[in-house]
Amino acid sequence: MRCLLASLFSILLCSVTACTSGSPSSSPEIGAKQAPFVMSDKVLASASGVNVGPLMAAHTVYVFFDMQCPHCGHLWNAAKDLEGTVKFVWIPVGLLTPASTAQGALLLSSVKGSDVLEKHEALLLAHKGGITVLGVAATPGAGEKVAENTRILKMMGSTSVPFLVSKRANGTFGTATGALSSSQLREFIAQ
Repeated sequence: MRCLLASLFSILLCSVTACTSGSPSSSPEIGAKQAPFVMSDKVLASASGVNVGPLMAAHTVYVFFDMQCPHCGHLWNAAKDLEGTVKFVWIPVGLLTPASTAQGALLLSSVKGSDVLEKHEALLLAHKGGITVLGVAATPGAGEKVAENTRILKMMGSTSVPFLVSKRANGTFGTATGALSSSQLREFIAQ
């Protein structure tokens, strides 16, 4: 019953196309100068995630997701059609519930992250709350990695998940938000 209530709560936190944090963003001091955010390979490489798909793929898509977001689960399923040709880096963030960070830390601590993510998303979409964190310890620092991923997501100007980033052939970065279908993912990558 508790897992069902947690799943229903996380679904209520999600908008029609994407999950959002719902927390107010802090505004800078009046008159303070803030450097514009510049997307780069270095920024994306500083995020901690789970690689799925061929490591030497021509295209890499970085997916910032919350372990309690059902839209992210639907995106996980849609991305399976492209796993043979696209490298996905699934980057857990903590936006929706305390379980998000704990589950993300366990994911980053796992030896075979793609298997853990597959199990988690199946449980989440079955309204069972995802992987259990009770009685399982994450590696030291894994929670801090999820917090850093969350900070990077917010630096990019997003507080919604799933949030996708892909580097285009011309060197610029494309972004998308929401649970894209397999065909929408192909179109996003081809841009």
